Amino acid sequence: MLRRRELVAVAVVAGMLAAACNSDASGDSERDPGGGSAPDDAAVAWAGKVCESLWEGGEALGEAPAPDSADPLAARDAVLDFLGNVHESLTGLEGTLEDLGEPPVRGGPEVYGEAMATLEDTQSAVARSIDELDAAEIVDGESFEAAMERAGETFAELDTLDGPAGEFRQNDDLRAAMDEAPECRSL
Repeated sequence: MLRRRELVAVAVVAGMLAAACNSDASGDSERDPGGGSAPDDAAVAWAGKVCESLWEGGEALGEAPAPDSADPLAARDAVLDFLGNVHESLTGLEGTLEDLGEPPVRGGPEVYGEAMATLEDTQSAVARSIDELDAAEIVDGESFEAAMERAGETFAELDTLDGPAGEFRQNDDLRAAMDEAPECRSL
């Protein structure tokens, strides 16, 4: 059975997607100066569409696999399938964000650029992990565990576990819009 640290790649990606639209009702997060006014309808609609895409992507993922190194080839296939679903979900979110464009709030272009950069970094990390795991020579449980550890190191390079919504929530106006959008409340 795999030790916890060998499942880093799976856990990090699943955590990023789960945290992507969580509410920070405590108000302890870093905030933009100013802002914080009641969100307008356009901002709430924009946030709702983003959260809907996050929800749909999370639903498509299902549960992260719990691979068993006793059957290393099946374990690798299960992780590769999951990571493929993660990559597909991230691509769907990217398409949604490109279709929506910048959020209609003060500071929208800046926060959009930061969120898209995070999304691209995450997609690249997932793609590299897929390639590394797919290319790894898996002959036994030990070689599978080593391959999983290497794939997990790719995710350790990421700067955030919050995904693009982490950047969106740093903007007071977008955080308020996400808090008001019904699609974001269900995440």
